[in-house]
Amino acid sequence: MTCTLGNGPERTLLSRVHAPLLEGVLAAAKDVVPSFTRFWGPKAPPSLQHLLDAYDHAEEFLTNCPPPPSGRDRAAATRLLRELLLEKESLLNRFPDDPRHDFFIVIPVAERPTMLANCLQSLRQHLKEFPYGREWLQSPTGGVRDKLTVVVVDDSEDPANMARHRNLSEGLHEQGLRSEYFGLEEQKEVLGRLSADQRDGLCRILGSLSGPSLPGHKGASASRNLACLYLARQLAEASHPERTLIWFVDSDEEFKTVADNGRGREVPFFHAIDRVFRRNPIEILTGKVFGDPPVAPAVMVGGLLEDMESLFQNILTMNPAAPCPFHRETDAPVHSAAYNDLRILFGFSDPTGPVPFPCPLSERHDSAAALKAFIEVLPAFFHGRHPTRPVSPDEVSGNLTPARTVYTGNYVLRPAGLRHFIPFAPLRLRMAGPVLGRLLRNRLQNRFVSGPFPLLHRRVLPGQAESEFRAGIKGSGIGLSLAREFEAQFWGDVVLFAVESLAEQGYPDTQPSREVISGTLQETAKQLMERYEEVRKTVTERANRLLALFHSAGPLWTREPELERLIEVAKDVVLAVEAGLSEKTSHFSRETPPDRNLETLAKFIEAYREDEEAWHSVLKALEAER
Repeated sequence: MTCTLGNGPERTLLSRVHAPLLEGVLAAAKDVVPSFTRFWGPKAPPSLQHLLDAYDHAEEFLTNCPPPPSGRDRAAATRLLRELLLEKESLLNRFPDDPRHDFFIVIPVAERPTMLANCLQSLRQHLKEFPYGREWLQSPTGGVRDKLTVVVVDDSEDPANMARHRNLSEGLHEQGLRSEYFGLEEQKEVLGRLSADQRDGLCRILGSLSGPSLPGHKGASASRNLACLYLARQLAEASHPERTLIWFVDSDEEFKTVADNGRGREVPFFHAIDRVFRRNPIEILTGKVFGDPPVAPAVMVGGLLEDMESLFQNILTMNPAAPCPFHRETDAPVHSAAYNDLRILFGFSDPTGPVPFPCPLSERHDSAAALKAFIEVLPAFFHGRHPTRPVSPDEVSGNLTPARTVYTGNYVLRPAGLRHFIPFAPLRLRMAGPVLGRLLRNRLQNRFVSGPFPLLHRRVLPGQAESEFRAGIKGSGIGLSLAREFEAQFWGDVVLFAVESLAEQGYPDTQPSREVISGTLQETAKQLMERYEEVRKTVTERANRLLALFHSAGPLWTREPELERLIEVAKDVVLAVEAGLSEKTSHFSRETPPDRNLETLAKFIEAYREDEEAWHSVLKALEAER
């Protein structure tokens, strides 16, 4: 196939384009979407942009087709998509300018070198399968991709972990990726460019920064906000800042869209996200996560105990040598948001009954082996892994939809989006992303969307029972307390639903009085306390029934020490999660109104517009540096 119609050098380059895979895919797509003929036909595309449009539609056709039923056919479909993208990259490398977006991939991390290494490995693997951008700066180990830069934002305190994070970041250069390490010294240097008044103006965005040294463990939200200041300065020096995207990703995620059980479909992230932003006037795009749920374990206890009660009611009536009962012919995805005990607050209906344990063992095995497999993964629940209610990638639609929540571990923004900081970061509460989403929804409208770009979320890596580090959590193993997370979740929900109510009245563009803010917070806290008390009551009832089940276990399950040990572990987990949600371990209850906390929240909400002005002023100052 010969291309014509370009202008000058581009015309010459287009005249040499040979794209057999593109031609074949568009020919196949013509029967499905007849309008594809306008992108490719007897005449060649008149410009590089039209060539990109043709590849865009071919990629969409391949990624949106129903996945083939067999594994072999799915592998063939993925291979065709990969080969099409390689053809596109080869053609674009011939042109002097690639009009697609550059990416900053921003990864906040604290005391998690193993998780960070896993995340970066998944990124390299994804780019191996779906390359994006040309290679340059040839070295003995290969080239470095010109359109991608990883920024590791370190919030650690341990010097050994900081050194490992830095080494992982700097080691990316030898593995084909540009990278920048943004550690405590680098953060201090950025803040050192600000005046004392400017730093004071950011205290409700970054926390107190008045000391001689910058502390670690400021929290993920404060780290993201600091990264925004750093990127504003970097973009001021960029040749094409308007062609730059910033993708925030968490260190406990992987660049995968297919689950371990094979569910999901392959998505070439950078190609697809670039296409979405080239076609649409989007300012912020949020993806989602699948795998481990994106909420605190403290609000998943009710569902866990419900599933455990069903499991033990079943298995304790069986002979341990009987065949495993936890395999189904069809592995249907779990009900949406089934993991969240408070899902009704977010508009989700309750699932119908308990969720069966999906036994991971494939070889022939008995019920005792199945119980052991369940108990082995059970302690990881304290670190966020739900043994029965993971999030399925099947729940992610293929369309862009209006968003109301920012998944702070997976969102992309244009440089203009840096003006939207994570609100109330120093409070270290849950639900920071949903709060930001409620503030953005009315302001940005169709420029704030959710898209089909899920990342695999692993709170705990395979074969492990604990995560490396979780801020604010004390203890380890089954002795770990959920009380602090329960409180952080409660106050995060109070802020979320209070802000949602105020936003319906025009906040933050319309400033409510302190009396209105305080009254909204008090009413919201009162209503949520009733919901939280219902959760506590349900957890206590289910825990008592489970403990009675364990006590009544027959001799078949108690005469062997190993089987008795499995039941004891389950008993310890039940006692621990119940204690973590008890009024005795929490510092709030229906009888003791938390007036001091409400006053603090009211101050932050009232000062949001003032904080925005301070933030925008600092951004302008950084952007002006050249």
